[in-house]
Amino acid sequence: DGRRVRVRVAVEREPHAGGPRLLCCATPLPDPTPARAELDRLRRWHDAFFRLAPLPACVQGADWRMISVNPAYCELMGYEERELVGRDPVFMIAPDYVEEMLRARADGSLLARMAAEGTVRTHERRWVRRDGRPLLLRVHTRVLYDPRHGYLVCSLTEDLTADRLRVDEVIRDNEMFRLLFEESPSPKSIQDASFRLVKVNRAYCEMFGYQPSEILGRDPIEWAAAADREMILDQRQRALRGEHLPATLTRRIMHRDGSMRICRLMRHTTHASDGTRIELITLHDETEEIRMQQRLRAYWQRFERFFEQAPVGLMISDAVGRVALVNRTLEDIVGRPRDRLIGSPDALGEARFEASGRGGARQRTTLARDDGSTRWIDRIDRELEDLDGRPMRLTVVHDVTRERNLRDELIETEERFRQFAELVDDAIFVADPGLVQVHYVNGRFEATWGMARSELVRDPRGLLAAVLPAPRDEVAALFARQAV
Repeated sequence: DGRRVRVRVAVEREPHAGGPRLLCCATPLPDPTPARAELDRLRRWHDAFFRLAPLPACVQGADWRMISVNPAYCELMGYEERELVGRDPVFMIAPDYVEEMLRARADGSLLARMAAEGTVRTHERRWVRRDGRPLLLRVHTRVLYDPRHGYLVCSLTEDLTADRLRVDEVIRDNEMFRLLFEESPSPKSIQDASFRLVKVNRAYCEMFGYQPSEILGRDPIEWAAAADREMILDQRQRALRGEHLPATLTRRIMHRDGSMRICRLMRHTTHASDGTRIELITLHDETEEIRMQQRLRAYWQRFERFFEQAPVGLMISDAVGRVALVNRTLEDIVGRPRDRLIGSPDALGEARFEASGRGGARQRTTLARDDGSTRWIDRIDRELEDLDGRPMRLTVVHDVTRERNLRDELIETEERFRQFAELVDDAIFVADPGLVQVHYVNGRFEATWGMARSELVRDPRGLLAAVLPAPRDEVAALFARQAV
């Protein structure tokens, strides 16, 4: 019928005519005695509540030496069971707690009082694992009286190390947040769901000239520029509807003294512990930066006007000679529009620089234009740096074609004059007013005047010595600095 019956089986071998046989006898046995059943039940309870318990457990005798430890305790402390049983756990206590523990044990009536109270005592101490890692343990202890063994100290242990580390991290994070918020050089504020200030830092108060008590609980729209308030209200309504807003906005905020600050506002939306929406606001004062940008823009506009209207050709190129910027005068000199010049190699030829510095030497070259004409140009190159520190080159170009043509004409005219002066029979020389310096003397001078050309060049007024005294003053007046 499926019931289990406890029997004792006896088997005996006996001879038989047909061969050996086994005589089997099964004798029913009564149920186990109540004492043994109770012992089995207690053993199962011991295995369930001590050996298999998830919490580390330890039993100590009246001399504080460990009688039994469960596997969870061995795993916690990093020892084998045989290494712990029979030893006093004081060797695992952190050094700074040993004296306190020994002083408590010095009280001989401690175990008797704890056994009489029948209560559980709890204490937290730092312990040290076998591998040297520190542990923070909370130990729950109860003392029992055993007539055979005296007092038994039963302990359950909680490992608080991880929890305490998390608490330390929270405390550290909160302290870090406080330092980042309070000591930040950037103005910061926290606004609640109705956009009222619940916290501001010192930089925020210094920027707008208020004390924290004067602005906490108020809506910062009160000191926003009047022209921006409608825009701010519209952005708030969009935020409440859940629409996406840029994380960075620009605000014009009034100082307490009436001056205006232009700020870049960075907002971060999060939720408080009770689930309400809060916003962390960080402001960056860009007033001076924007004013600098405006001044820089004005300077750049003036530079553009100067650059574009300069009477000489100007060209800016990078370190390898690619043209980045040209003015109108250079377009006229080169004969190409700027869209064909910008981005192309230097159309004026290779630049030359002095060996002693970054300044370029003046060089005169010819330039062949696209229309087939030729221009004479003087160019000077100078190495500079842009605002980012990258090398650049500034080239100044003078169109000297007309000057060169006039010079050529002058040379040609002077050459013709010399040819004429050498062929005539008159004595011809060219001198400054006052006969300070003689520039030219023809060959007929020596024969006509009676003095060498080199002597006249060396002493121009020496020619007056050859004039008779009577007309000498009249002749000298012809060479006077003032016309007669």
